[in-house]
Amino acid sequence: MTVEEKILKFLKDADRIVIMGIGNILRGDDAAGVVITRKIALNVPENVLVIDCGSTPENYLGKIVKFNPSHILIIDTVIVNGEPGEIKVVDESQIVDTLSFSTHKPSIHILIKYIKGILKGVKFLVLGIQPKKLTLGEEMSEEVKNAVNKISDMLMKILQSSRDGGE
Repeated sequence: MTVEEKILKFLKDADRIVIMGIGNILRGDDAAGVVITRKIALNVPENVLVIDCGSTPENYLGKIVKFNPSHILIIDTVIVNGEPGEIKVVDESQIVDTLSFSTHKPSIHILIKYIKGILKGVKFLVLGIQPKKLTLGEEMSEEVKNAVNKISDMLMKILQSSRDGGE
């Protein structure tokens, strides 16, 4: 199954969606999640809340809870020991085990556990992007830029299709 098919399957029965972009724009490839949310934020349906969380996603928990989403898509740089720019789709059953290698503190699985304790039934999917370089002051690598563009285009297409009634 492709990344796009996995996202479509995840969002199939979504009522309200939060898309969280996590990352530090000053640390090269770590900016990927933030850049994606900035690219898609202006063109989403009303039932979608896009949040540029920067490196402090915990600061947006109140906003997320108030929006009361049925589905949350998290986009972040994660160390998957793959090729730079590789996109890893992590579903709920893999989150705790797989996301111990996020580049952020607190770890994503702690945030997910907190949200799930408040919003019963909310579903999670994580799009992780393998970084090439995370050095302070670095530019984003070409491999990760390509992944950012691919994911941004894919999400805009999926969200536009949902706005148009799936046509």
